[in-house]
Amino acid sequence: MSSIRDFSEDKSIVQITAPISPGSSGSPVINSEGHVFGVATFSRIDGQNLNFAVPIGYILNSERTEEPIEVFAEKSKVINILEAKEYADKGIALSKMGNIREAINYMSLAIEKDPNNAKYYIGRGNFYIAMKDRSYEEHQKGITDLEHAKKLAPDYFLSYKLLGTAYMQIFLNYNRSMEFIDLACENFTKLCQLGDCEKLIILKADGVCH
Repeated sequence: MSSIRDFSEDKSIVQITAPISPGSSGSPVINSEGHVFGVATFSRIDGQNLNFAVPIGYILNSERTEEPIEVFAEKSKVINILEAKEYADKGIALSKMGNIREAINYMSLAIEKDPNNAKYYIGRGNFYIAMKDRSYEEHQKGITDLEHAKKLAPDYFLSYKLLGTAYMQIFLNYNRSMEFIDLACENFTKLCQLGDCEKLIILKADGVCH
């Protein structure tokens, strides 16, 4: 076994080092002690030759049915999700090295592969806003990403925290109207409702938010 990859909140798949030959999908995958820990599922051969198996517990806990188990039926979806995570991880690594523009490119690839993952929009939006040499248009691209993430995951606090900060920066750095202060306060208020009130308390004390 190489690693366990999550492809949804409650499902995962095992990446294995043993190659999966054509026609061997559905075969048991055995560890060094002779115990079955998965069922061979599919390979991705694009220079990396990655091989995957469904965890045996997932098989045992599934209801008996003639319908294919979800991970078998949605192989392409699983591959896209796994590839998206690889791109996102690469983007995060590049951002930590200060290569923000290249990080944005990799996060964009992650979004192409998994367009419903709010975290990737948050990541790209945060990269846009974190650029020291960003233009106003790039700042707006970051806000667009964060607003989209908020729609995909309305209860995820980080979108509101970053949006509040981004709107405040527009007002301070680009001499924009008070509308952006209102938008910042709106997002910090929602953030407070989700349990993080520190920024809102400070802004209220300063008379910025009401």
